[in-house]
Amino acid sequence: TAKALAAGLDRATFNAPDEAMYTMARQDASPSARRTFKGFITDVDGVITKSTRSTWAQAWQRLFNEIRQYPGYSGRDFSALPAKVDVSYFDANLNKDGKTTLREMFDWMSEGDVASWIKKLNMYFRDLALAQNVEKYDSTDHFLSALNRIGIPAGFGTGSDTSWDLLRALGMLDRFRSGENIAGTSEGQVSKGKPAPDIFINTAKIMG
Repeated sequence: TAKALAAGLDRATFNAPDEAMYTMARQDASPSARRTFKGFITDVDGVITKSTRSTWAQAWQRLFNEIRQYPGYSGRDFSALPAKVDVSYFDANLNKDGKTTLREMFDWMSEGDVASWIKKLNMYFRDLALAQNVEKYDSTDHFLSALNRIGIPAGFGTGSDTSWDLLRALGMLDRFRSGENIAGTSEGQVSKGKPAPDIFINTAKIMG
């Protein structure tokens, strides 16, 4: 980050909260910064978009309610399901790969069912997030815009397929354009989700 900023961003790009970042960048400045800094890859939730943990908690609550009532699961054990999903429960139990979560909770659930439920989860989250007008971090948007101006490519890796819709709604998807492609990867595009690095490795490949 420091090298990217030192490569060509001026002080006016940043507002007060970014003063420390700007100072660090200037201290680390070097003539070769632009050449050595090949690209920037980031997560989405909590870095580009302001935390959506409460929205994810609502989406999981809706999913669990539907799983409980699903006719095909009559007689199944749902003792692993919480009565209420709040942010604390989400942080402690659900803030990881969704497929892994369902497999751990329900070892009797087929892989096909797991995939279908995760697709619904992402749909619920997308609808809630768009309805609640998820916000972006202006400082991150300014940083990405500056990278675009000086020709340093940016990409993203995300645990949710819905991040594409959120970035599009926020007008930020083109910040990650790499030629004719968008340099982004979600867990649905790779075999292993977080904490495996696959989403970020795939994005790096798109960026070249």
